Amino acid sequence: MLKDYHWDLIAMCRLFLSFVATLGLFACKSDKTASLNTGNTSSVTQVETFVVQSQTLENFITTNGSILPNEEVELRSEREGTIRRINFEEGTRVRQGQILVQIDDSELQPHIRKLQAQLETAQEEYSRKKQLIDIEGISQEEFEAAELKVTTLKSDIELVEAQLRKSKITAPFDGVIGLRKVSQGAFVSVGNDIAKLVQSDPVKIEFSVPELHAGKVTVGTEVHFTLSGSDKIYQATVFATDPVIDPDTRSLRVRAKADNKNGELIPGSYAELTINLAQIEDGLLVPALSVTQDIKGLKLFVINDGVAVAKYVRTGIQKDEFVQVTDGVNEGDTVITTSLLSMQEGMQVAAKPGQVSKTAMP
Repeated sequence: MLKDYHWDLIAMCRLFLSFVATLGLFACKSDKTASLNTGNTSSVTQVETFVVQSQTLENFITTNGSILPNEEVELRSEREGTIRRINFEEGTRVRQGQILVQIDDSELQPHIRKLQAQLETAQEEYSRKKQLIDIEGISQEEFEAAELKVTTLKSDIELVEAQLRKSKITAPFDGVIGLRKVSQGAFVSVGNDIAKLVQSDPVKIEFSVPELHAGKVTVGTEVHFTLSGSDKIYQATVFATDPVIDPDTRSLRVRAKADNKNGELIPGSYAELTINLAQIEDGLLVPALSVTQDIKGLKLFVINDGVAVAKYVRTGIQKDEFVQVTDGVNEGDTVITTSLLSMQEGMQVAAKPGQVSKTAMP
């Protein structure tokens, strides 16, 4: 019986030692886990930042257009005949009313002289009969016949005079005449091209603006433009817009005028335009790469007491690598610009050692 008691005591001792060993192992694991957890909570993500500052912004759009002459006309013959004289040199300036081409009118000159002589006789006859009708010396029918003859001759003379005017092709406005398409002695028919006349001072610039900005471009709006292959900047002023939006392009066609006294602006040239729509005071810019998007909208992260805080924002105009924020941030906020893919709300963050938060604006 004593022997059995001895073995029971040994078993109890073994059980107690095993329990103590288990407690020690659990305590070691707990200490190690606590140590690891303590290390995680103390980690800080190093990031680059940008401090938001306000500045004056110019809201502008860019587009392209074409330079047009102020006036342009294709001179054409209004009657057929042989060209007797050409009174211009190609590529030279002409004045309004200047006779440029004379078409043969030799058959019209004697005809109008004959009609004028007949009219003179008819007017004398009319005067005599008017005196007679006053004293009832002739019938009313005789007087009306004399009156009708005068009216008919006047109409005939006006018709011939119109043909004589069409025999002279004149400049409808001041301008530069282009290359002629006829020669002296050539026979021309009605509608034959003679030459092109262009007035290029001032010039017009035609372009289109998107429907979104159509209401911001009005008469008096100033635009700046450059020509292909040149860095010189020219200025023009909007003088007219189409009354409707083009349904195919969803854009508004606009025309502006620019001085061209030195002749540098050649009609038909391609122009690149910049249109200042408005000036924004106290605009806030942030790097465009700092703005991301999720299902809720556009957002960026700022640092608040060493913690990343997500702010949902609205954006405006873009300027180079920066974008305007119209709502969601304030001047002086420190915006996070790196590690954005792994950034989460509440993460501990700090500017990288040695980095000065960027504040320079474009």
